[in-house]
Amino acid sequence: MKGKLFTRFERGMARGRGEGLGLFIVRTLVERYGGKVWADDRVPGNPEEGAAFRFTLKKA
Repeated sequence: MKGKLFTRFERGMARGRGEGLGLFIVRTLVERYGGKVWADDRVPGNPEEGAAFRFTLKKA
């Protein structure tokens, strides 16, 4: 599931009204500036405890 979250129109397990574009836009911008973005378990080894979204950017 984590890898698909950054795909256009993917909403994961959300029940809200989102369009599934937010993380897609984040990924697009981060990659445009030479970085990477990914999702980790908020509590390592316990995915049911939520997600932590992390990113890196190239040093200016």
